[in-house]
Amino acid sequence: MTEKVSMIELEYLKNALIEASKIFEDIDDEDSLNKLIAAQDAYFKYLETHD
Repeated sequence: MTEKVSMIELEYLKNALIEASKIFEDIDDEDSLNKLIAAQDAYFKYLETHD
């Protein structure tokens, strides 16, 4: 199933990832860190496939 993502949602996600990355060094919970990395990977993969 493919969902369409609006540009507003994409911008919101980008900003959230930027903010999360700023506190990257403070994350000591491995599960939270893995979720952040997975979210970033998904975002960049989306950008690569939806120019």
